[in-house]
Amino acid sequence: MTESASKQLYLICGFLGSGKTTLMRHLISLYADRRIAVIVNEFGKQGVDGTLLAQTGVQVEEISNGSIFCVCRSDRFAEVLAQALDSDAELVLVEASGLADPTGMKQILNTVTEATGKLYDFCGTVALVDSAQLLKLHQNVAAVKQQVLSAGLIVINKTDITPPDTLAAALALIAELNPVARVCQTSFARVERSWMDELRVAQQRVKGPLSRHTLGVKSMLVMVEGRPECQRFAAWLKGISAETYRVKGFVDLAEGRHLVDCVSAQVTLSPAGSPGPSCVVILMAGNDKSVKRISALHREIFDTDIVFG
Repeated sequence: MTESASKQLYLICGFLGSGKTTLMRHLISLYADRRIAVIVNEFGKQGVDGTLLAQTGVQVEEISNGSIFCVCRSDRFAEVLAQALDSDAELVLVEASGLADPTGMKQILNTVTEATGKLYDFCGTVALVDSAQLLKLHQNVAAVKQQVLSAGLIVINKTDITPPDTLAAALALIAELNPVARVCQTSFARVERSWMDELRVAQQRVKGPLSRHTLGVKSMLVMVEGRPECQRFAAWLKGISAETYRVKGFVDLAEGRHLVDCVSAQVTLSPAGSPGPSCVVILMAGNDKSVKRISALHREIFDTDIVFG
């Protein structure tokens, strides 16, 4: 016998660098009156977002080293969702990897129900879109299209720094791909609670199989040794930006421990107190020549060979 649904569940998607962690922080603040459990999916081996979100005080479970919608990690995702059903959380927020194809969500939820006899109140999928990058990413990254297609709410982020014609083109593309979703524009991933509460009205029912591939994206873990100077490390990050989609991690520099957060040529290094290994995860197109260029620039700047984890 299947129990009636009681625990609400939202799925948050968005390609690398769209602002998902900032969005998750806003959601945690918006639902401060609810007991929240957060599930964070990192495509790389070393998690970063889970560490940052745990600082808000909510319960966080991290699933790394692959997408939760790939057969390689879907079993673990179903297991964590089943565990959350037995927790005291009233609301479960899932932050999918930026590379996720979320069309397999229904299949995952069916697996959880079959295993537990319990239902989630699935409120729907939120797709966070970088308005300045959408047109380029849509052409090159299959996951971006799938995230937009699956969403009941599409939040267009970074509108404050996007040229009007680029924003208009992004809106036109979204209307073509998903004409039934609610579309909201914002900056700094600020959302309204009413957008979330009304999501189920426009909830998409897209179904698809679990993925068996990584959508052409390669993940590398690079260990950072010797406490390099911040300026030199930033120079390396800027130098490899043409080869990468995203670089993030916690590193020990001469100036202290820092959080690394890079999207293309935008390099951010900010002081951070989080413990753990000194390393960065690099997400890039699966190209051996790019790996060689990243390694060569590392030797040029630091006079040492790159160390992969």
